[in-house]
Amino acid sequence: MSPTLLGQLLVVGLATGAIYALVALGYSIIFSTTRILNFAQGEFLMIGALVGYTLWVSWGFPLPLALLLLLPLMALIGALSEKLIMVPVRLSGSRYAWIIATLGVSIVLRNLMVIPYGRESYPFPPLVAAPPWRLGGVVVEPQQVVILLTALALMVGFELFLNRTSTGRALRATAHSPDVASLMGVNVPAMVTLTFILSAMVTGIAGVLVAPVTTADANMGLLLGIKGFVAVILGGMGSTKGAAAGGLAIGVLESVVRGVLPASLGNIAVFAVLAVILLVRPSGLFGKAILH
Repeated sequence: MSPTLLGQLLVVGLATGAIYALVALGYSIIFSTTRILNFAQGEFLMIGALVGYTLWVSWGFPLPLALLLLLPLMALIGALSEKLIMVPVRLSGSRYAWIIATLGVSIVLRNLMVIPYGRESYPFPPLVAAPPWRLGGVVVEPQQVVILLTALALMVGFELFLNRTSTGRALRATAHSPDVASLMGVNVPAMVTLTFILSAMVTGIAGVLVAPVTTADANMGLLLGIKGFVAVILGGMGSTKGAAAGGLAIGVLESVVRGVLPASLGNIAVFAVLAVILLVRPSGLFGKAILH
């Protein structure tokens, strides 16, 4: 493999991996307080992509304004999802009820979005209308830089929120021990709802970032959600660093495999990593029981 081809594949992989990292972060945020893997995570991404398409492309809002309008909608979807998932889980008493609840919410959200959007694919314009840059023989799209920088900003912002704000510290206390946090005066149910809201907002933005690369459609969340799941398992559940490392690693691996082998082997390589990490190190690279 030539250095130029390797550099090109790394650029593509890092941009794609940044999306997986944001989806992985969404999984981690919810898992931290509920110990639940939210299998509706991919649908948060899909809704972000389709609503972003409507706001930006169909209605003509500037992209920053479209994102600002998208965030409260994603917050509402996150809060509603929390009720639809957590209430049945609490009432059932079964340790596996969350599987049915999260899958049910996933199916409901996907089919609700089919009503206005159908099953068509909507082409998303580039996030940045600028010519590509050339670094030697490597072509770097401005959009790829925007994806990387936005993902980095969101992760750094989330870490600062956790460590520098009273609400963030309450969230960390809830993640560590809901019972102890409750005794200290933390409103634990509100913190659980907040994790769903934050997760939906982060993943919704990821949907807008990835849509120019994949197009937007009602079924896009399934595969991207699974790859985000692989990323969070690789990096370690409950770790922001792990979400970033796992997402970038999966993105680069997939890009390199697709670049040198038949493209269909890219997905196989990603799922092979999941099998290996579950056998060798189930906690992941940075896995801990709480966000840190």
